[in-house]
Amino acid sequence: MKKRAANVLISLAASIAVIAGGFQASAQEVAGGESTESEIQEMSGIEDTGAEETEAGEIISTQYGKVKGTKEGEVLAWYGIPYGGDTSGEKRWHAPQEPEPWTDTLSCTAPAAPAFQLSDDDEITGSEDCLNLDVYAAEGAENLPVLVYFHGGANKYGGSMDVPGREIVVKDNCIYVSVNFRLGMLGFNSLPALKEDGTGNFGILDMGASLDWIRNNIAKFGGNPNDITVMGFSGGARDILSMLIIPEFRDKFQKVVALSAGMNLIDDDVCMETIANGLAPLAVEDQKAATEEEAAAWLLTDGDDVREYLCSIAPERLVVAEGNYMLLAADGVMYPEDGFNTTEFADVPAMIISANTESSMDVIFSSSFAEEMEAYPEDEAAAAKEFAIKYGSEAARYFIIQHSAERLNATCESNVYLGLVEYCSSDSTVHDTDDFGAFHGIVTPMLSRDDVEAPYWPGVFDKAGFLDMSDKFLTYLGNFVHTGDPNGEGLPKWNNWTAESAETMTFDATETDAVLEAKDVNTSYDQIVAEMDADSTISQDLKEKLIQGIMKKRLSLIEQ
Repeated sequence: MKKRAANVLISLAASIAVIAGGFQASAQEVAGGESTESEIQEMSGIEDTGAEETEAGEIISTQYGKVKGTKEGEVLAWYGIPYGGDTSGEKRWHAPQEPEPWTDTLSCTAPAAPAFQLSDDDEITGSEDCLNLDVYAAEGAENLPVLVYFHGGANKYGGSMDVPGREIVVKDNCIYVSVNFRLGMLGFNSLPALKEDGTGNFGILDMGASLDWIRNNIAKFGGNPNDITVMGFSGGARDILSMLIIPEFRDKFQKVVALSAGMNLIDDDVCMETIANGLAPLAVEDQKAATEEEAAAWLLTDGDDVREYLCSIAPERLVVAEGNYMLLAADGVMYPEDGFNTTEFADVPAMIISANTESSMDVIFSSSFAEEMEAYPEDEAAAAKEFAIKYGSEAARYFIIQHSAERLNATCESNVYLGLVEYCSSDSTVHDTDDFGAFHGIVTPMLSRDDVEAPYWPGVFDKAGFLDMSDKFLTYLGNFVHTGDPNGEGLPKWNNWTAESAETMTFDATETDAVLEAKDVNTSYDQIVAEMDADSTISQDLKEKLIQGIMKKRLSLIEQ
C-alpha cells in the first residue's frame, strides 16, 4: 500500500493533480516489457475457468470482424476488443485510426494489455498497442443503456480491469464498457513537434474514438447507442468532465458520472516545458545536445528531427522519464481558449461524487511533508498532519463537487446531483482505514468487489454496512443511468443541487447498515481560509509554512 501510494502521490506540493483528477495507481504487477495474455489475466484476477461457452450469445459481429467472448456466471464478457489501430513507433502521437479489419473470429476471452506504464514495483507493463475495450452484458440484453468507464491513474497509470463490470451489469441492468487509452507521455504530449491539428491530448482523442466505436457497435451487444453515460474515476473523471467543453464530443454521450475529480486544465506552455525537461536527460544521453538546458530548448522546437528522434525511443525509456503527472493541456484547440471558464458546456445530467478525506494519501505518503516534520516534536508533527489532511480535504471536497456544480448550474439546465462518501472518515461510526479516512479511491469498491483498490484494504469492504451502502449507491447509479435521475423506490430522496437548495447526498454506514443522508456541505474559499486562520491546533509559524508551502497549490485551485 505504501509503495503504491508513494509512487503515485510523491509530495503534497504536487497535490494539484489530486484535486484536478488525482488518481489511483494501477494494481497491475506484471513485470518486464509488454504483458502476455496470461500475465494480464493473472494480474486482473480473472481465472480461466473453462466456463461454458454458448456461441450464439458470445460471438458478435462488429464493424471490423467477429469477436468471441466468455460466459462468467450470469454475465457475458468480451475483453480487449480493438476500437483503434496500433499506436507504436512511427504511429505514436497521431490521432487514433480505425483498427485493421480481421477475418477470423477474434478471441476476446481474457483481459488484454493496458497502456504502457510503470507497475507498482516500478516495472514496465502494458503495451503501446492498447486501444481496446471490454464489454459486459447479461444474456439476452436488448436496447439497454450503456455505462462507459474511464479508469483513474492521473492519465499515467491504470487500465480497463481496474473496475470490472460484472456486478454493475447485474445490479443496474445495463451494458458496461471499460476502456484502455494511451497514458503518460505516449498519450498526453504537447511538444510542438508532436502536436496534431494543434493538440497533444491524444488520450482524449482515444476516448472519443472509443465512444464512436460504442455508438456504431454496442447495439450488437444489447446496448442502446443513443443512451450512453460516461463515468470516470480520478484522472478518468477529470477527462470526462473535460469532454463537457469539447464541441466535437457533444453527441457522443447523454449523461456524466464523475468520481473524485474536479474541472481543471493546465496551461499548455507549462505542460510543454514539463515534458521537455523530463525528456532532456534522454536527449543528452543520446547525444542530441550537450546539456539538459540545450536539450529542453531543442525539444521545444517543432522540427521533424524532434519527432523522428522521439518516435525512435523505446517506450520503456519514455515511461521512466516522464514526470509525476500527465495533465490535460489547455491547448485552445481541443478545448476552448477560456477552458472551464467557458459558458459552452454540454447540457447533460451529471452526478459528481467526492470522498470526504481526499487529501489523506498525499499527506501521509508525502516525502517532503515527512522531511519538514523531522524538525518538530512528534505531537506537533501529528497535529500538523491532521491539519493538512483536514483542510486539504475541505478544499478538495469544495473543488470536486461544489465548484463543479456551480459551473454547470451557471450554464446548463440539466440537473446536477452531488454525493459525498463519508464512510471511515472522522464522523463515521466505522474507522477501519485509520488516518486515511474516506480516502481518494474509496468509491471504486462501491462499484465492484473486484476493483483495483480492494486488495490494499483486506476486510475493510466486506462488512455488512459497507455492502449495504454499496448496494444502495449502485441502485442510485442504475437509476441515473436509465433516467438521468438517481431517485427510485426505497431510497432516500436525492435532490439535485442548486445554489438555493444546496443538498449533497452523503454515504456512510455502521458496522451493519448503510446511513444515507442529504446534507448541506457547502463551503467557500473564504470560509476554508478563515477556518485555517482560526485553527489553534498548531503554531502560527507551522501553519503559515503549511499553507504557503505544501497547501498553496491546492488552495489556489479554488480561487479560480
